[in-house]
Amino acid sequence: PPTHTPPSSADLVDKGAPHAVALEDARTLLGQLEECEEAAALTAAVEALGAAAQAAAESAAAVEARAEAAEAAAETGKAQSLRLQADFDNFRKRADAEKAATADRVKGDVTTALLPLVDAFDAAAGAVKAETPGEERIKAAYQALATQLTEILGGMGVARVPGAGAPFDPAVHDAIAREPASAAGVADGTVTVEFRAGFTVGGRLVRPAMVKVAYAEEEEEEGAA
Repeated sequence: PPTHTPPSSADLVDKGAPHAVALEDARTLLGQLEECEEAAALTAAVEALGAAAQAAAESAAAVEARAEAAEAAAETGKAQSLRLQADFDNFRKRADAEKAATADRVKGDVTTALLPLVDAFDAAAGAVKAETPGEERIKAAYQALATQLTEILGGMGVARVPGAGAPFDPAVHDAIAREPASAAGVADGTVTVEFRAGFTVGGRLVRPAMVKVAYAEEEEEEGAA
């Protein structure tokens, strides 16, 4: 019997075998489809990565914005705290100054009220001459009272203005008399006699001292000329 050789695919194509052409087209289409699917998947992956990156950037920006807002709030709170502290310090300084001024005024008023008593003790000390034991006891008694009064005033910050022997100071001395320096045996401008004591409270003058002041005779002669 004769031998039958099956046709090759090329012979089939050449002979217009329709099923071979369809097979090749299908393979080509399948390859294109696979390529399209891969490209679509890659595109989708890229888009997903892009979206994720955008979301991360937006999240980072939001975190940075919140951090800046928190920092700004902290700076504002710090500035407000510093202002409040400065205001409190100024208030405390004003209150302390007013308190000190009020205390000085009260001390000055008390001192002024007690000065006549001080003057009386000073006058008695210079006028009374103890000649008997009884007079000595009386003198010792009022001297003790005078000393106690002086200590009380000293505890309040009261101080006597420098008197006899001190240089004349118009800020604390009231000169009501004068005498030649040569007669008094002192330098020109020296306080020679204190008629009434002067006092300060906390460095503030309460009452000037009434004094006699020595002057140089040359000044008198020049004035007369």
